[in-house]
Amino acid sequence: MTLENKIINKVKKDSFIYLDDFMKISLTDKNNGYYYSKKPIGLDGDFITSPEVSQIYGETIAINISDYIINKGINKFNLIELGPGKGTLMHDITRTLSLVLKNNIEYDIHFLEINHHFIKKLNNEFKGCKIHQSIKSFPKNHSIILANEFFDSLPVIQIHNTNIYNYETAIKLDKEKLVFCKKKLRNKNTKFISDEVNYNQLKILELSPVSNIIFEELVKYLKYDNGVFIIIDYGYTKNYNQNTIQSIKKNKKTNFLENIGNQDLTAHVNFGEFIKLLKKNNIDNYSIDSQRNFLTKNGINFRANQLIEKNPNLEMKIMNDLSRLINIDQMGNLFKILKFEI
Repeated sequence: MTLENKIINKVKKDSFIYLDDFMKISLTDKNNGYYYSKKPIGLDGDFITSPEVSQIYGETIAINISDYIINKGINKFNLIELGPGKGTLMHDITRTLSLVLKNNIEYDIHFLEINHHFIKKLNNEFKGCKIHQSIKSFPKNHSIILANEFFDSLPVIQIHNTNIYNYETAIKLDKEKLVFCKKKLRNKNTKFISDEVNYNQLKILELSPVSNIIFEELVKYLKYDNGVFIIIDYGYTKNYNQNTIQSIKKNKKTNFLENIGNQDLTAHVNFGEFIKLLKKNNIDNYSIDSQRNFLTKNGINFRANQLIEKNPNLEMKIMNDLSRLINIDQMGNLFKILKFEI
């Protein structure tokens, strides 16, 4: 049975399906889900992430990590990446760490990955790495966790405030075609209204309960043996009344309700929810910045100039890639980087 038929059958049975359930089936169905079975990343895929834009991105992240390791005097740690895809970011980070860190510093590489194609590639290219399907199997001891465009891929809910009733975004059939609609707010999601101080000023509240659960689970994991968590994603820190869900195929925006299981479904990350959870867990050693500011402070311009000196014929490409990563009208301001230490 195709994913489209699976969803249509569920809609016919229940008369509708909530947005997050639609996304969950489309993206993570174990037989045909997009993230399980497709090859989404890269020029020949459906979207390009920052590590695919240029090596200077991962190298700059690595400099920030190495500063943390050296300043803390850490000799052994776990290097964990959530949703690594082809492993491009980890390649650039480990290459840089090998140049910066002393030989007596040891680390093990771990990945949280469900895609069949990527798991095979990661095992071939990172000998001795461990692939995890769940956070519960993560190793103990000091850990550095990376999540680059991981949380934007998780299902979201949208709560609509009409000043009389509260609804959620759902999907129904209209003349055999899937269309958006609004259905009664589920009891389990009413807590998000009471938690949102400015809810009365909002017309739409968009967030990801599953992201919150995973984030808090990782916070508790780090609290056990200490470490640092770096999250990079497009998103916002304050709710701003916008519907951010979108679908991508071949690097172009598409119809969200079509081509089920064969296109990427994403939404901007609500970093404000993560900050609430940090405060709830009494963690105040955190920072959030734009990608532009974070990369600039960690020397990305210096690294770009180094590459140009070694490869003067590639100056235009290097500068174009740098602009894409840090310009405010491209990835520089839209992407945020949340980092916290425990």
